Amino acid sequence: MEVGDIVERLSDVYDVNSRNMIGIITRKYSKPKMIYGPDLILGPYPELYSVQWFNGRHEKGFLPHGITLLTNPDE
Repeated sequence: MEVGDIVERLSDVYDVNSRNMIGIITRKYSKPKMIYGPDLILGPYPELYSVQWFNGRHEKGFLPHGITLLTNPDE
């Protein structure tokens, strides 16, 4: 996935009946490993995405498996 790609995900990933959100990837980035204490280490995250949803919300921090690429059926 790259900046400009159209993606989707459920608005509530724990509810398969929730509505789909569709948006455009605005940023592809990474984050290093962060150590918050002896029992809490997050990352590293080599591939994260920010998405501008068509409902107006902008969110960041999506892992590749957290969003689904929508393909153009005409391609």
